[in-house]
Amino acid sequence: MKFASMRDATYFLDELIAHPPEKHNRLVYVAHILETLGSPQNQIPAIHVAGTSGKGSTAYYATSLLNRANYTTGTLVSPHIASVAERSLINGQPLPEQEYLHYFQAFANLYVAHSLHLSYFEFLTIFSFWLFKKIDVDYIIIEVGIGGRLDTTNVIFRSPTVRVITDIGLDHTELLGNTLTEIAQEKAGIIHQSDSVVMNRQASEIETIIRQHAESQHSQFSIASPIIDDFLKILPDFQQRNWTLAYRAVEKLLALDKKPPLPKEALKKSVHITIPGRLEKRNVDGVNIIFDVAHNPQKIRALIDSLRKIYPEKKPVFVAAFGQNKQLSLAKSLAMIDNLAQLTYATTFSTDYGKNHRNVPPEAIRRVMKSAVEIEYNPDRALTKAIKKAQQLYTYVVVTGSFYLVSEFAAR
Repeated sequence: MKFASMRDATYFLDELIAHPPEKHNRLVYVAHILETLGSPQNQIPAIHVAGTSGKGSTAYYATSLLNRANYTTGTLVSPHIASVAERSLINGQPLPEQEYLHYFQAFANLYVAHSLHLSYFEFLTIFSFWLFKKIDVDYIIIEVGIGGRLDTTNVIFRSPTVRVITDIGLDHTELLGNTLTEIAQEKAGIIHQSDSVVMNRQASEIETIIRQHAESQHSQFSIASPIIDDFLKILPDFQQRNWTLAYRAVEKLLALDKKPPLPKEALKKSVHITIPGRLEKRNVDGVNIIFDVAHNPQKIRALIDSLRKIYPEKKPVFVAAFGQNKQLSLAKSLAMIDNLAQLTYATTFSTDYGKNHRNVPPEAIRRVMKSAVEIEYNPDRALTKAIKKAQQLYTYVVVTGSFYLVSEFAAR
């Protein structure tokens, strides 16, 4: 088994088991494997991030803050957009392809030698912990995949660890519960003995669940106090909120590690990053295109609010596709798009992402939306048509609804 290219690594990962059985026992299995590797997840001070919206952005900003203060970092985020190497970041960036493949090869050899049986996410989580220790970074920032209590990343037992809870909303209800309190309980499951917990101000029932769980674990709990400063104005409101939470988490991390506070210059520089698929802007044939992976009502609302501020006089053309796992929240998301769109091209994303990642039929989007909708099954043609229409209407294009849709255009 030789990995000569990222395509080889991707093929290997796609062949791993999709749904490991007996999920509640998987954490024991994952922790056991990590123990045989020296428990790398417990060897480095960590920030562990759970929540519904803002997890990825908070992880990226925490990474940037630490990097700007000359600390080295390993960051686990998911899903990726262009390359699987984006999930295991060193100092906020994917490793160069050949370097990544060198480490991937070494870890895959261990996987085969020990006859392990891991899912895609389990493999990449354990690989990332192992990689970060191999490279010997100063700090790790770990984004939860889904939920928290049963998530593969919930194997960090170093005490104290900084646990971050971002904004909680109704998403993945088929796995996490149908109410905010049920979902909050799942997110709170990442909190362990004597940790340090921080979250932004949220609905009282959410705060109560997180606070009570923190107290039951004898962990410190705090609400992130807001920061008002001119350098933050470059960010949209929802990213200012995520940045502030990241800063408060890093502040706790450095204090626990007996390091000096971040210098003001590091704070100012930390906002100047591009987070893949979050209000990511490109220009094609004179038309601005915004790529955003928003895929639930909470994230769509933040996107729409930001677009209204960036382009207050314009109504865009949308290209949209949603995963079938978003059926329950689809109407709410589309209602928000309805209020801004001049026209929406309902499209699909590639079936290459597997049977568990299929899209909602474009016809379903057209049935729900009240504004004009055209169906174009091919995402490339949908974007081409949207650009042409935006030129005619003197407006911009927004591509949104799914990581997988944005991924279609990542490498172009």
